[in-house]
Amino acid sequence: MHRYVALFYEAEQIRADASFPVIPDGCIDMVISYVQGHCMGISICGSITSMYRMTMENADYFFGMRFRPGCCPFLKNASALELLDSQELVRMSDLDYSFAFKLMSAKNFAERIALTSQYVCRAADRLLYTRDPGRSNIVDYAVEEICRTDGNISIRQISADMVYSSRYLETVFKAETGFTPKYMSRIIRANHAVTLLLAADGKNRTEVSAECGYSDLSHMNRELKGILGLNSARISIHDFLYSITDKKTVVYKF
Repeated sequence: MHRYVALFYEAEQIRADASFPVIPDGCIDMVISYVQGHCMGISICGSITSMYRMTMENADYFFGMRFRPGCCPFLKNASALELLDSQELVRMSDLDYSFAFKLMSAKNFAERIALTSQYVCRAADRLLYTRDPGRSNIVDYAVEEICRTDGNISIRQISADMVYSSRYLETVFKAETGFTPKYMSRIIRANHAVTLLLAADGKNRTEVSAECGYSDLSHMNRELKGILGLNSARISIHDFLYSITDKKTVVYKF
């Protein structure tokens, strides 16, 4: 299961038109939404290229799973590239409806994870017959190295490790994840920077920029501005995500 899913999550609406910030991480989500215990649909939420927000307007509960880059087994009629910055409603089968009913009937979060794991594994088994394992291995290795180095590895190094050309690596990676390896590295490095900026360990922004592999503070600010829409000074503010949520474009709606 860890081969496909990075994490599971759930949320309940506590007020009308609840909004949540969404930061790009290269992943695709699958979300099942409910109103008063009735399934309203299953959505595939594509990877995002910038910071957006999601809203709960027509649902009072949802359960979601976040797939590792290039590992969503539910992409049927659309590619990861086509789903960038968008949301697609799944055409549900009897199997999907049965799963949604069992999910809502589960007693707790742990039981819902167990049910979802079985559901994902069945989809992954079907995918094995149609997916090229060679391409999967390329993407898996590249993502692992990018994450292991917090985005501080050259595409040339990754391609050399696998004895593929950089162009071929980029073509396969973008087709499977929606991003080029270089942009994925930028996203992962930006996420690392945000984590360090919000950590209460006394590091100043210049120290954070150096630890994250940026050439200087100005470089980090340009990168964060390009990906998140704000610089490091703003990120250092307590609870910055929710303070700017309403100013961001809605990308997912339930």
